[in-house]
Amino acid sequence: MTFNGVLAEAFARHAKAPALLTQDGQILTFERLERTVAVLATRLRDEGVAPGQCVAVVTDNNAVRIALFLALSRLGADTALVQAPGPLAACGQKIDAIIRFAEQGTGGVQRSIVFSQEWLNGSADPALKIQESGA
Repeated sequence: MTFNGVLAEAFARHAKAPALLTQDGQILTFERLERTVAVLATRLRDEGVAPGQCVAVVTDNNAVRIALFLALSRLGADTALVQAPGPLAACGQKIDAIIRFAEQGTGGVQRSIVFSQEWLNGSADPALKIQESGA
């Protein structure tokens, strides 16, 4: 079974169980985490993220990091969780986009997607299925 298959099963089987403790003390259930991931995946797809792309995620917020990792995985994109994308690019790693907060720099990556908490108020596209690739 694939990572995304295991994840989908966990979301379905443990909907009301705690899945993630945020840095500000909130406990997200699997159900809420799945909704968050679905909303983020929809937004990222609308921003042009596609299967097979490598997307750098620059944030110190671990809950956001995890949700973005899972959303990118759902899209079939590869994820680089980094403090700054510059060293990856310097090593020759192709980075198609960077997801960052407004106050963070792009580190030389041409395509920057600025994350906003407002994304979490969006709606998920129910037709957006989990991809088999992406990590």
